[in-house]
Amino acid sequence: MSEKDAIPGDPAEERYRYLFEHNPQAMWVYDVVSLRFLAVNQAAIERYGYSRDEFLGMTIKDIRPQEDVAALLDQTHRPGGPYRRAGLWRHRHRDGRLIEVDITAHDIDFAGRSARLVLITDLSERLRAEAALRASERQLRAAQALAHVGSGEWDLATDTMVWSDELSRLFGLAPGQAPESAAAFLELIHPEDRAPVQSAVGRGLRERGRVTCDYRIVRRDGATRLVSASAEVVADSEGRPLRVLGIAQDVTEARDVEQQLRQAQKMEAVGRLAGGVAHDFNNLLTAILGFSDLLAGRLPGGSQAEVCRRDLEEIRKAARRAAALTSQLLAFSRKQVLAPRVLDLNAAVADLERMLHRLIGEDVELTTELDPGLAPIKVDPGQLEQVILNLAVNARDAMPEGGRLTLATRLEEPRGTDPPSVVLEVSDTGCGMDAATKARIFEPFFTTKPVGQGTGLGLSTVYGIVDQSGGRLEVVSEPGQGACFRIFLPSAEVTSGAAPQPSTSPASGSGSETILVLEDDDAVRGLTCDILESEGYTVLAAASGEQALDLCRTHAGELHLLLADVVMPGGNGPRWAIRLQALRPALRLAFMSGYSDHAALREAPAAVATRLLRKPFTADQLLAAVRQALDA
Repeated sequence: MSEKDAIPGDPAEERYRYLFEHNPQAMWVYDVVSLRFLAVNQAAIERYGYSRDEFLGMTIKDIRPQEDVAALLDQTHRPGGPYRRAGLWRHRHRDGRLIEVDITAHDIDFAGRSARLVLITDLSERLRAEAALRASERQLRAAQALAHVGSGEWDLATDTMVWSDELSRLFGLAPGQAPESAAAFLELIHPEDRAPVQSAVGRGLRERGRVTCDYRIVRRDGATRLVSASAEVVADSEGRPLRVLGIAQDVTEARDVEQQLRQAQKMEAVGRLAGGVAHDFNNLLTAILGFSDLLAGRLPGGSQAEVCRRDLEEIRKAARRAAALTSQLLAFSRKQVLAPRVLDLNAAVADLERMLHRLIGEDVELTTELDPGLAPIKVDPGQLEQVILNLAVNARDAMPEGGRLTLATRLEEPRGTDPPSVVLEVSDTGCGMDAATKARIFEPFFTTKPVGQGTGLGLSTVYGIVDQSGGRLEVVSEPGQGACFRIFLPSAEVTSGAAPQPSTSPASGSGSETILVLEDDDAVRGLTCDILESEGYTVLAAASGEQALDLCRTHAGELHLLLADVVMPGGNGPRWAIRLQALRPALRLAFMSGYSDHAALREAPAAVATRLLRKPFTADQLLAAVRQALDA
């Protein structure tokens, strides 16, 4: 029986048939006994993909998943009134996919049969949209949690607030919890920042615009956090403010990093200044010490000359003290000339114990805790000694009434592909430091000691030496709880061996070779030439690389050695040395410098590191370095 034959043919029924067939909502009629489809409209045909004949040859069980059939039968045979809402079901499309639908059923008489008219609302799109919305909300919550950003809304009419979970967490509240009113919100803000926040909100309400404000909050656990907030006023069509929408982000760590970066940039700038000043000052000290040596050697005998010698010795002592000060500046600026070699840190600490006992006094107990399985390190022994002594002196000064100083070593496990680190801990039981002091301890010339009792270069020197040695520093200290300085140094392979050291044998410094001196400082160049000539050397002097090239081209005799300053205007010494050796392949090389310019030294042959004369130098040191370079 066709659908057309099934519906009576009077005019009223024809109207119902027309409305049934052309209704945009999917509809069908099925027999409540056999469950076969009796009629189906065009919207259902289009929605489900079956043809009309296919529909009329099926039962309603055929469009349900097998697992839903039992519930379908129970629902179908359940007694009820002429109208019932069947609820949510799953139907199967002709292509096999499932469609989520909402069904409304109405019991009717269909050509003498007990039938049921079913109206179907496809919920698939709505459910997908709801699922997408839920997923979007989850992503938003995850993104807010990751960025420490929360959002909220303040209803001005009711003075109530609705906050996201992340905003509640940021303020130390339970998820979804929000202040009951604007006054309660202000209670969460640090007392010193409440007035600026109120002012910013008031400005936004007056100007109907966006306002931003940074303020501190005090969480219920007592923690203080820094928040950066932005809010915008939503108004009605007449401009009356209705609510305020806002976001807030926890920027505590970000501001700390910014502050550390600014501090690092400031330290780097000071370091460059200190390095440049110390380099120039070392040239002056080289001239003072050198000419003092020459003058002392030229004084005749007699009592008057002895007085001059004593005066000269005082000049030399003052120059050496100034040289020690510039050495600290260079260590801070990480431009100190280092002579690293492989050594045992435990042995270095043990060798210093006797000196440390004398240095810290009898009222301070010295203990060592040395890890026997320590790996070797590669550092400058003298600089390592200076690090330990500086930290020990600081510890002693922090314990004026006595205490305990502990030097401990241990091996830090490697991280990723990094080699293991050797850790030296220097800790004391002294007065400790507050956060403000700890933040500045590595600044040059910063000191908490009374005027005249410290240069403020001790810890900045430690910082520079450790950094230049490829290590890092950590400081742990609280007021009244002492301080612990942890120095992390990269371990060295024993097979790498120690760097060859200059010979200290008392060989004669005199000679007859020809030496080209390349030095831009007039006083240092003149002093160097005088010392070398006084010992029998033939000396050619150049104030620039171009002059040195001209001398190489025009000098008729042999050139045995180039003694060049490392850092010079218009190019560095090693770079000029390469060009000079191209003209004179047999030319030997030696360098002098007040600090090590790593980029410059990398351009020179590897042997340069063992022939580096440190400024300021004495006449004996100059002659020994030259002789060693010539005899190498």
